[in-house]
Amino acid sequence: MKKIGRWMLQCGYNTDITYGGYFSDGLRVGPWKLPIYNYWKRSQPIVYEVGEYCDDQKQGRWNYIMNNQIIGGGYYEEECTGLKTGNWIELDDDINNLGQVIQEGQYMKGNKVGVWRKLKKVYQQNYIH
Repeated sequence: MKKIGRWMLQCGYNTDITYGGYFSDGLRVGPWKLPIYNYWKRSQPIVYEVGEYCDDQKQGRWNYIMNNQIIGGGYYEEECTGLKTGNWIELDDDINNLGQVIQEGQYMKGNKVGVWRKLKKVYQQNYIH
């Protein structure tokens, strides 16, 4: 049996925040909001991602969100390949209320290319780590 329609997930104690999106014929389509499972605090996701699916593949702009602010992300190819392309800001495993470590660089056809910078973003300051 294939998933169809809106599927939602409520995480932790804050049931005001819902995640999920739509399925059509078992494939994710349209806008989605997903928790990023590496970034949780007290059973609540502190970072989530938002973007569009096309035939179960991420496409177009995807953003990483924390405290209602975009903290990273980038683009997937528009052809429904699910491959990252262009400039990206990715999250490292180190994140807390004081700041976060990010990696910034380029993708081409889903592969990292060129020089990638690792930065520590301290709230209200940026400096290279």
